[in-house]
Amino acid sequence: MLQIVPIDDERPHEEKGTQCPCDPHVLWEDPETGEAFAEAIVLHKAWDGRELVEEAEALLRGEKWKGIGRWRDSKR
Repeated sequence: MLQIVPIDDERPHEEKGTQCPCDPHVLWEDPETGEAFAEAIVLHKAWDGRELVEEAEALLRGEKWKGIGRWRDSKR
């Protein structure tokens, strides 16, 4: 399982499994192609809500927000 967590977040995340209080989004397949991933990707939400700001900025630029901001791979 690949854990993707925000850098310098306000609180720590549970990086084992999918049960983090941030209610992470778990991806089993590529949302654009439908192809299954070799392992699940757990995309944690930032406690400070920065993904909402990133989404709003992308919309203002007329772009589709990809949902990936400043993240680090914490695969363990």
